[in-house]
Parts: sequence; C-alpha cells; structure tokens
Amino acid sequence: MIKVFKFLEGDTGYVMLPDDMATWVWDFMLPYTAYYNERNRYELVTEQFHGIIGFLEQFPRGYVAVVNRILNPQTMIFHDRDNAGFPWGFNIQTDLIEVTYYKFMDSNN
Repeated sequence: MIKVFKFLEGDTGYVMLPDDMATWVWDFMLPYTAYYNERNRYELVTEQFHGIIGFLEQFPRGYVAVVNRILNPQTMIFHDRDNAGFPWGFNIQTDLIEVTYYKFMDSNN
C-alpha cells in the first residue's frame, strides 16, 4: 500500500497519508486474480480530482483503491505500469489529476 509520497520540494520532501485514510496500489503490483475473478467483476472508471487526497477521500477508511493510471490533463504527463518509479512531474497533492481506477461491481467502491 502506498502511504508515503516523495516530492522534490518542501522541507522533507515526503508527505505521509493519515493512518485512517484510504490508500491505493498500482494494479500491476497485484496478481490479476487478486482483483478479478468470476464473483468480483469490475469496470475501469476515470474521474478528475484536485490531488491524490481528493481521490482517496471518496473511499471508506482503510479501503485500498486499485489504480491503473494517473494523468495530469494539463501537462499530459501520466504514470502507469511502465513508469511508476519515475518522478511525478506534477504536484500529486494539489494539481488536477485524472485517475483511472477499478470500480468493483459488487461493492460501493
């Protein structure tokens, strides 16, 4: 689970998510069967948020959102399985981001 974000600015360069907040994980970090099987169908949903916390606030406490892609629509810089370890190239905390994530059909999220 991702709970700490590293940035190249600020005093420490790190931002820690609160313990009681939802978190997220890249889809490629999980085996495919962990988030898909015959009983656990999903659809990929793309929505815009102001920063990653805006995205995470829609989920209940402790929920782990499975993310496919994060895009900054203004710069067209995106992150997915092919460049997940690279610097963000935009402010993940405050910039407008477009998140493509898995919405599971058998739950509210």
